[in-house]
Amino acid sequence: MFKSGWNCSYLLGYDHREDANMTYYFTFYSEFGERRIESYLEAVILIVTLIASLVFNLALVIPLINSKPRTVTNCFLLNLGLADILFAVGIPAVVTVRIDPNWPRFAGDFICRVLPYSQLVCGFTILWSLTLISVERYRCLSLDRNFKISSPTSANLANILMWSSAMVLFAPFLFWFRHESELEICTLVFPKPATINVALLFTILIIFFTCFLPITILMFNYQRIFVKMVESRQRWATPCVHTSSLSRQEQARVNKQIRVMRIALANVAVVLLMWLPITVVLSLIYIDGDRPIEDTEFFLRSYHFLGALSIALLNTAVNPFLTTKLSIKKCLQFNVNDRNTSSGSSVFKIGTSHKSGSFN
Repeated sequence: MFKSGWNCSYLLGYDHREDANMTYYFTFYSEFGERRIESYLEAVILIVTLIASLVFNLALVIPLINSKPRTVTNCFLLNLGLADILFAVGIPAVVTVRIDPNWPRFAGDFICRVLPYSQLVCGFTILWSLTLISVERYRCLSLDRNFKISSPTSANLANILMWSSAMVLFAPFLFWFRHESELEICTLVFPKPATINVALLFTILIIFFTCFLPITILMFNYQRIFVKMVESRQRWATPCVHTSSLSRQEQARVNKQIRVMRIALANVAVVLLMWLPITVVLSLIYIDGDRPIEDTEFFLRSYHFLGALSIALLNTAVNPFLTTKLSIKKCLQFNVNDRNTSSGSSVFKIGTSHKSGSFN
């Protein structure tokens, strides 16, 4: 099956369904060789991640289900929590294969197809939920009334569109992932038509729509939040705000702005650190596998894929903390106060613009 010193994450086998030739299969979830200690360590990390994700996300989801009235952001948070849970529940299957690299017979071809498909769909939904939460935060904190998703109904429609788009986009993987019974692995085999490179096309689609586009939009929105808060703090620093109208409540608002800045930066940093690794590994899987059968200088290992996947899975346990740090209810409350006080308070009338400093 493989020789000592060879990459034990690529197995040589006969392709019965595509080109009827010998080919190398990347093992994805399985890692062959003598690695008992590493396997149990991976299993412990994954199980702890599963428990933490379920506990924290259920603590988020259950109150949101019962919350009335439900806000736009709460709809996105509920959707994010459900996607986190669904993403995490695939961990036991991964743990089983890490301990015993042979794909379990009870899992068969069905689990082999559904597991990666569900992970792709949930990963897509998680990142786009985080992105829409960042858009809604900016709308809420800046009182931007031009944002189209302005009601819980429209937010729920956006969530349905999110799931539907992901299911359609990744539907081909239900057919391309398969259980190679002779090698006892779950692997991916792209079709190989003569006119188009399907593997390259879908690698680009996955990276662009699942990672690059939502992360770019998320970073842009938090950058706008950061800039708006800096502008707000600069207003407080101008001489015209040093008046008797300053109160403890207004000083508390300044301190709150500092906390929100830190949370916004933490959101961006966490998303980048936890989702860029799997983006890079997905690209490398294509690059490493796109070689002639005679070339066996593979550089990628299954543990690279597992490590990147584990980091993304860990994000499901972190999301409930970062996404709920900005209270939209408080945001709206402060914005109402700003509108009520802006007509008579010099604090919100800087220079000649007469614009309300409504950022919370």
